[in-house]
Amino acid sequence: GPYAGFKTGVAVLAFDRPHRIDFKPGYFLDGYLGYRFTNQFRFEGEISYQRSQAERHLHYLIPKKLEGHLNIWSCLANMIYDFNIDFPLKPYVGFGMGYAHACGHWKWDD
Repeated sequence: GPYAGFKTGVAVLAFDRPHRIDFKPGYFLDGYLGYRFTNQFRFEGEISYQRSQAERHLHYLIPKKLEGHLNIWSCLANMIYDFNIDFPLKPYVGFGMGYAHACGHWKWDD
């Protein structure tokens, strides 16, 4: 049958190529809708959003103050197989495809 859920948490981002950008811990929001076809198989659609504030930028090992933030939107479609075992933890394996869009807004201070 159908099911739905929502998750939130701390987003920790790191960029290291070609320049290093350090981020403060941000947040993520995630909502999903799914349908369980059998005891083992289910299909799920998921939309999530992440936002993190930039802290500094290292360019050729020279630190520069960086103001701004990074937003990431993503959509996923997942097919999941649940292993029905008699244990408090319920393992599963899944396959998914998705799309993500990242958009940064920056201001460098010299």
